[in-house]
Amino acid sequence: MAFLLIFCAFIVNKPKPDSIRNMAKKKAQRLLVPWLFWCAIYGIMKVIKTVIEGSTLYDNFSISMFLTGPRLHLWFLPYAFIAALCLNYLHNLTEKIPLQTSTLIMSVIGVVALLVSSIILANVELPLPFGHWIFGLPALLLGFAVGQNTLSEKGHSGHNPCFYIIPMIIAVSVTLYGLGYTDRMLLACDLAIGVGAVCAAFHWHGRLDPVSRVWGSLSYGIYFVHPFVITSLRKLGMCGSKSWLDVLMIFLISSLLVFLLKKTPARQFV
Repeated sequence: MAFLLIFCAFIVNKPKPDSIRNMAKKKAQRLLVPWLFWCAIYGIMKVIKTVIEGSTLYDNFSISMFLTGPRLHLWFLPYAFIAALCLNYLHNLTEKIPLQTSTLIMSVIGVVALLVSSIILANVELPLPFGHWIFGLPALLLGFAVGQNTLSEKGHSGHNPCFYIIPMIIAVSVTLYGLGYTDRMLLACDLAIGVGAVCAAFHWHGRLDPVSRVWGSLSYGIYFVHPFVITSLRKLGMCGSKSWLDVLMIFLISSLLVFLLKKTPARQFV
């Protein structure tokens, strides 16, 4: 959620929106090209698995993979590409609206979307990846609000939307709890924490230490490679207890792999 909030905030925190063509070109290079590359990698892995297990392609591939890719975690990239175009268009539409007004409107819409989407996902089992798309919608809208606020602070009088977004999300959480949707209540609380963390990051004017800068630059690639690392470790019998030690091992190996990839022509994919 925090990653999606940050991604959307950076789409709209510019005084002048990009043209749709420029936005599509930039985001295709950053999102769709890596998506196609990792679709090929994980697709080859699935074919190898099919051959080794003697199963059929039907057992390991599905129609939904045209929207997500051969690994479910890749769903985010085409979704983020479409979201970037939509938010950029919305930025164009709201360009002449006072920033405080557009921030408040998007905050309210985002919180309402959180309540509605939580109830839908708690009661309806949607096919992949539509549940993930609905799950990400509130973060898109609230990311827009946070991004608009950072823009207001660059030359206009503004206010921090966290002061009303977080209480509204807490109100939604209480409502979900009262309706018996405990799991969705916890996810809403996670979103409130994410909004607070992103707002704090935008307001922080300090400098990152060298270690944080390095790992920050690796995070995008770690998202891509960690399922490959998990699968490899399981095949070697080295991962399966789901302990914090396993998590640390996966993180460190993934970080090392991405660090090495960044030294090769494959750096454009991580």
